[in-house]
Amino acid sequence: MHLGMVIPQSGPSGIFGPSCAASAQLAVEEINQRGGILGREVTVTTIDGGAPVEQVAAAVSTHLGPSCGSIPRFDAVIGWHTSAVRRRLVRVLRGEIPYVYTAVYEGGEGARGTFMTGEVPDAALLPAFEWLSQQLGARRWVVVGSDYIWPRATAATVTAHLHADSSPTQVQSQIFCPLGTSEFGDVLDHIEASGATAVLVLLLGEDAVQFNRAFGARGLDGRCVRLSSLMDENMLLGSGDGGTRNLYSVSGYFESLATPYSLDFEHRYVRRFGWPHRR
Repeated sequence: MHLGMVIPQSGPSGIFGPSCAASAQLAVEEINQRGGILGREVTVTTIDGGAPVEQVAAAVSTHLGPSCGSIPRFDAVIGWHTSAVRRRLVRVLRGEIPYVYTAVYEGGEGARGTFMTGEVPDAALLPAFEWLSQQLGARRWVVVGSDYIWPRATAATVTAHLHADSSPTQVQSQIFCPLGTSEFGDVLDHIEASGATAVLVLLLGEDAVQFNRAFGARGLDGRCVRLSSLMDENMLLGSGDGGTRNLYSVSGYFESLATPYSLDFEHRYVRRFGWPHRR
């Protein structure tokens, strides 16, 4: 059983790559220890999901024909990567093999053979907007996102919901930055002048880290809360203490979440790889 593992190893989302690779390695080892899948040992070929979309699609395509020499055929594809890559891979795979997409995404995917496990705006962001409005008075929002499908579609979902409910909470403006943006001076100027009390951060990986650092350095964290649905320990560490004040997240996979599943996973992960500070 040969799997294609499409995870980011470069670009703004490369910050997630080592965690994705380690988690995949743990899963493969545990499955093989139990006899594999239908008695077949699981092996993996990793493809850089942080590369340009067409490059990722071409790399996956080479593994869809008959096995040839050092190029094994994929029996399934598992991915943590952008929605732009996902949409392209859906067309490449055509439902002929299972495709499991594990990242947070914008919702609405229903392609044959594609299985989604990530959180969507309706279930995650919308309740957070209501809570922040009621508890912290966060009602004037600016959206700052990366310029691709997931941030734009997520922002549209949130804006449409607030408008339909005639909510006192409203999105005042939206700014979408090219992937790989590291300078946010103009964006911060806009937020400062807008009178916003909250920012929805839909930036990817390292871009979000740079934004959070600049946001804190500007002192905007004293007047604006931030909310993100794409946040993990890697991004928190990268953002640093000065970049995380009044930063909220609705991600469901933090290590510190004391659920039976997360505690069990942490135990298995640490047993295999050790505590990070000991490595």
